[in-house]
Amino acid sequence: MIFESMKNMKDYTSINTNFKAAFNFLKNTDLNSLKVGRHEVDGENVYVLVQEYTTQNADERRFEAHVRYIDIQYVVSGTEIIGFMPTESLEIMEDKLQERDAAFYKNVSDYTKLQFKTGDYGIFFPEDAHKPCCAFLEPSHVKKIVVKVCIN
Repeated sequence: MIFESMKNMKDYTSINTNFKAAFNFLKNTDLNSLKVGRHEVDGENVYVLVQEYTTQNADERRFEAHVRYIDIQYVVSGTEIIGFMPTESLEIMEDKLQERDAAFYKNVSDYTKLQFKTGDYGIFFPEDAHKPCCAFLEPSHVKKIVVKVCIN
């Protein structure tokens, strides 16, 4: 798992060559004007999900992880908490890996809570369960870009 600000963006192409297209998109696109929904970047190698929502109490959210795609979750505007826990420490509650590339895990009370604000991003690998869309102090509106990067 990598937690960073876009101001300090690094070159992650040595980890996965698809990161080049992903970060070029994030750097060179007017993210504020993107409409909610799916946007193609490089076919199934890299695509983007634009989301807008109101954050929720962490107890209402659940951990998820993926095996075919790495998530880059970039907060365009707003503040949220994203929980983090290694998948090996969690128990699968719902396995949707075949149909949706998502496994959902039973909640635990002891996990890392990362505060994401405008301009922050996290890179979540298959071994990184994450619990997005959690409220920081109180529910708030968030616009987020989730870049799905195919594992090489």
